[in-house]
Amino acid sequence: MNISLKMGAVALLAAFLWIMVGSATAQVTFKNVTPIIGTAFQVYPNCAAWGDIDNDGDLDVYTSQGSQMGNDLMINDLNGSGKFVRGDTLAGVFIRTAGPRSVLIVDIDNDGDQDIMAIADRTQTHLCLNQLMETGSLVFQDVSEAVGIAHVNEAYYCANLADFDNDGRLDIFLAGLSSTAWPPSLLYKNTMMPGGPLTFEDVTETSGIFSMMGMSIVCGAWADYDNDGDQDLLTPTSETWPVFFYRNEGNGVFTEISEENGLSASYGSCRAGLWADYDNDGDLDVYITRCLTADMPDVDTCELWRNDNGYFVEVPSARVDGKEIRGGAWGDYDNDGDLDLHLLDGSKVDIMFRNDGNDVFVDVVESVGLAKTEAAGGWGLMEIKDRGGQTFADWDADGDLDLFLPGDVGTKPYLMQNNGGNMNNWLEVRLTGVTSNRNGIGARVIAKAGDLRQIREVCMGSGYLCGPPTDCHFGLAKKTVVDSLIILWPSGAKDIYTGVAVNQLLKLTAGAGSTAVEKQEGTLPRRFTLGQNYPNPFNPTTEIVYEVPAAGRVRLEVYAVNGQWVTTLVDKVQPGGPYTARFDAGSLAGGVYFYRLITDQRVVQKKMILVK
Repeated sequence: MNISLKMGAVALLAAFLWIMVGSATAQVTFKNVTPIIGTAFQVYPNCAAWGDIDNDGDLDVYTSQGSQMGNDLMINDLNGSGKFVRGDTLAGVFIRTAGPRSVLIVDIDNDGDQDIMAIADRTQTHLCLNQLMETGSLVFQDVSEAVGIAHVNEAYYCANLADFDNDGRLDIFLAGLSSTAWPPSLLYKNTMMPGGPLTFEDVTETSGIFSMMGMSIVCGAWADYDNDGDQDLLTPTSETWPVFFYRNEGNGVFTEISEENGLSASYGSCRAGLWADYDNDGDLDVYITRCLTADMPDVDTCELWRNDNGYFVEVPSARVDGKEIRGGAWGDYDNDGDLDLHLLDGSKVDIMFRNDGNDVFVDVVESVGLAKTEAAGGWGLMEIKDRGGQTFADWDADGDLDLFLPGDVGTKPYLMQNNGGNMNNWLEVRLTGVTSNRNGIGARVIAKAGDLRQIREVCMGSGYLCGPPTDCHFGLAKKTVVDSLIILWPSGAKDIYTGVAVNQLLKLTAGAGSTAVEKQEGTLPRRFTLGQNYPNPFNPTTEIVYEVPAAGRVRLEVYAVNGQWVTTLVDKVQPGGPYTARFDAGSLAGGVYFYRLITDQRVVQKKMILVK
């Protein structure tokens, strides 16, 4: 009798646990929080880019209305006012004119702050450099005409950035809607010298992608598909041509190989190529979105192509027919250890493919709360049309991926907050390059936790008209530690971390690899000081004492009173501890100067006086 009761109790407990696990999975839903935190957004932003624009550690967003009027730079103030607040009155930002078609946030000049690149269809390509590190203020300077990439009154549609030659500088692919009236796509090599101004060289013809003359390219998608350490280029075409794929030969030359690797079977009316290792086998697969056009009314199939040792094979379970899919985004929304896929339908019902493993995808758009429905106050997901790209971003820093959905005419964007994804464990990684480009674009991050092995590649502009954050997000299911975290930098350097604690945003600088990483508490170091220079006033030499709490990249720079850079005293990875730098101003005119200490956690500036 007692045995039967015990067995019955065990059965009840097992049933209860099964129900709890099932309910935990069902609790992963998305809620529209725009009426709460996003009321300052204006209407109809059809694309967005995410990045830490003010260097305070959280994700800000720049949105645009495409061919409509206006765009927004929204600063994340969730830890202050609890909302996104406007930052679009900042000097020099491309604001309140015909909006850009696509936008990116990226540190293109490697100076430690995030810049804005915006493509205004048939108007101009804008490159706005953030002056935060130079002046201490969040202002922008549009240098697109000065560097020769403005293309005024030319129909460029989208920009995609990568360091294709691994020289530490980000290069630009400009997608052109080519016809008799529109220009061809272009590849610009970044030729900026250390300490010099930003410069670019047109290498379209010499690189081999000149074969795209006359092709209508909506966007490009960079990825290292063959794991050889350099970035290859996928170019979906928007009309009757097949997908083009350019393998990077490593010497500045690309070879078109779509026939060779199987992707020539995908053709017509493409919108985006979305790279991700959805099957966790160590190489990057690609999803190609496509929408109906008058020229090709029967070509509307969106396809997932699995990378099998360099040859691509379609996965039928993720095929979508008869929809107007423009944008898409990969992300592990439920943190179960594999990547899910959200697809944005231009006029009908979106799709949320939950990845169940073994090439099985299940559409859960209704159960996760992303179906288009009406709601009180007009905040429901309506029948939105003519939309651009969506993005996953953990803007509330709680460990699960939230979703930004663009709006439509007369509506604000939809900030869809993830509720429940962080019931599973997770890890987010934010990279800072030293020899490699500052954002670590092109770096490969490999996380191993027990039998779970995942890779992420840092990219900039793989998607439709949007710029997702460069943070690498890993869902870890119930794993309690990451056994090893490997960073493969574009420069060829390799960092290895072991015993990494879960449920944290980990900020890693190239060259700072260690044997163990405990959880980083908060965002500010325990001891961070910048002392007053001594002597002060001085002539002609003075010493500056500073202290950093942990290993990381440290820069100590000197600026004139007008904000002009004078010299860099320190620029290297340093262990935690106190340091002294000597400044010789023998060749400078007397006056007020500023010295600025810059790390991944903080920026501190002080004044000194040179007397002559």
